[in-house]
Amino acid sequence: MGVQRTIFMQRILVTGGTGFIGKSVVPLLLKEKYKIVLLARNPAKAKKLFPKAIIVKGSILDKKALEKAMKGCEGVVHMAGLVEFDNIDDVYETNVIGTRNVVDAAKKAKIKRIVYASSVSVHWPSARPITEKHKPRPYSFYGLTKLLGEEEVLRSGIPSVSLRIAAVYGVGSRWFDMILRSMAGGFPVINSGNYNHLVHASDVAHAVLLALKKGKGPYIIADEQPVRLREFMEALAAYMGKRPVYIPVWFARMMATAIGKRHLLEIGISNRVYNIGKAKRELGYRPRADLSGELLLMSRKFNRKR
Repeated sequence: MGVQRTIFMQRILVTGGTGFIGKSVVPLLLKEKYKIVLLARNPAKAKKLFPKAIIVKGSILDKKALEKAMKGCEGVVHMAGLVEFDNIDDVYETNVIGTRNVVDAAKKAKIKRIVYASSVSVHWPSARPITEKHKPRPYSFYGLTKLLGEEEVLRSGIPSVSLRIAAVYGVGSRWFDMILRSMAGGFPVINSGNYNHLVHASDVAHAVLLALKKGKGPYIIADEQPVRLREFMEALAAYMGKRPVYIPVWFARMMATAIGKRHLLEIGISNRVYNIGKAKRELGYRPRADLSGELLLMSRKFNRKR
């Protein structure tokens, strides 16, 4: 099958390499002997993180910087993006226009392959496992921009893989640090029974590595099984030596509506369950991270920083 054909490349441009996921992706690619070019707005930070990488100053909104960074490259791992649910202008410019710029530069540079970091947010929440066969129905403007980004990559005609990544956890995650800070401060937890799929940053990195070599089209990248929100929060609280304080969903909805954040609350308490069968069959993807062990590590690291 065409999706199983292995591709060999050496020099790869990575966008978003100094971000949370990038800090797992870039070291793995370097370990696998890829020559990495990083497009970075802060070259000093990038060089400190990855002294073996080639650093080019710029962003995905800078067309000249993109063209410079892609010279001599054979592949692109495009992870730069804005995860935001309110500032729609910035989100569109970064996630759609920025991706269009990456694609345009890739065509000029005759790039052989693009791996695009998309999101499961292109799919509507569901308690039944969503697969790649389901028609995308974004439930947020952010999800819409990631779907539009997928379409930009697909229209390029360059062989590509879009990784629809679930909520990513691990040490250094801004979102999970926010949850930990809230729990440490005694902030109440919503007593919701919804299920959500997560994925560890290291498993995303392995998916990127696999996608550089083979695969075609979109792949959902997540853990084997979803987690129940209440149980997840209880585990985090236990590791932090805290007892969670719960508030009912109806009260949380009332409060969120009052401050104009109802849409964000609904995203958080929706069922989001996915099927990773296609990624397992065609990419050889296997999530390896142990959720309990990683939550313990995150909690300990957080407590040391306090």
